[in-house]
Amino acid sequence: YLYCKTLSFFSLFVSDVLVGAVVQPLFIANRVYEILNHPITACELQTVNQVLGVALVATSSMHIAYISIERYLAVRWSTSLKSKLTVRKTFLSVVFIWLICLTYAVLPVLGYKEIGNLTVRSIIIAVICIITAVCYSNLFFTVRASRRTFKMNMDSITASKRIEKENKLAKTMLCTIGVITQSMLLAT
Repeated sequence: YLYCKTLSFFSLFVSDVLVGAVVQPLFIANRVYEILNHPITACELQTVNQVLGVALVATSSMHIAYISIERYLAVRWSTSLKSKLTVRKTFLSVVFIWLICLTYAVLPVLGYKEIGNLTVRSIIIAVICIITAVCYSNLFFTVRASRRTFKMNMDSITASKRIEKENKLAKTMLCTIGVITQSMLLAT
């Protein structure tokens, strides 16, 4: 499980570093070319910046949703997790996330902006927010339900540490859902 967790966090790290190392300098270069009145170069940079920016931000958000699922599975099936969550499955999931997000970023450039009355971005944003909210909610309620069982078998110090972890989990859940929802709403 540790290798799987490391792989998903490393992929999240790569996408976040690329946002800072590629997307932000492209944005600055685009603004410079706009100031210098080079509209063709500015337009090309803007398109590249939009595709990369959308792809990398979506990749980060999808990784957060995937890590939420991983955490839920780790709590839910802690004894049999090693057999269910393998390095191969994690690697395929990370590759799938990158491919979906790159496709998601390229679709508007190819002319596919709407599916019915909904934009492609709105659909992806809704899916990410729902996955993250459901995973953290289930995780919270699973930990809370298991607290009753553990309380009977623990001393007061261990029980208080468990309650402290539960409170930290609840705060993390609320912060993560809030940040993802806010960033996704700003992206639409």
